[in-house]
Amino acid sequence: MDIIKARCPECANDLEFPSDFDNVTCANCGSAYLVREYKGAFNLSIIEAHPAGENRPVRQELGDLDEHIAELNSEIEALKSKEQGAPLQLGCSLFGIFFLAVLVMTFFMTLGIRYFGKWPFYVSLAVIVGLGLLRMRQKLPAPAETERLRQVRDSLQNDLASLEIERDDLENRIQDSGSRISVEQEQKDACRRGEH
Repeated sequence: MDIIKARCPECANDLEFPSDFDNVTCANCGSAYLVREYKGAFNLSIIEAHPAGENRPVRQELGDLDEHIAELNSEIEALKSKEQGAPLQLGCSLFGIFFLAVLVMTFFMTLGIRYFGKWPFYVSLAVIVGLGLLRMRQKLPAPAETERLRQVRDSLQNDLASLEIERDDLENRIQDSGSRISVEQEQKDACRRGEH
């Protein structure tokens, strides 16, 4: 398969596409072209021009904003997960301590008290609970860390809200300029038909 190299007639951006393609769209300006071949020569006929040259940077900025908004959403979700993970870790740790305590009680009730007496039972139970609580304390985030995560998440949510407002403003600008261009095009068409 041969690769065709051409230039976009609208913005002079380099275009590369396989020779069997019928259509191509410029990644820079968004103009769409019909690819025609005649005796080994290729011609690009415009299907749809980009609405306005000045809107391309706005559309590109809109795409960048969408990407940034998606990144912020994923960061916010990760922070929420970390915040909500603390109670789950606490529950799992308590269950682990409970399970080990039941295991020690079962062992000492069946064999241990007869052979070792009662004091090893109480010591081993205290050691299990103590080690479990120590491990819980090490695993759980400190309240200051949880508060820091909450503040970072709030800051990201504020940034997200301002980006969404900016995105809405850009969309409105694009729609306004698009309607202005369509009105201008209608006026030009009316002049051509001699209606004006």
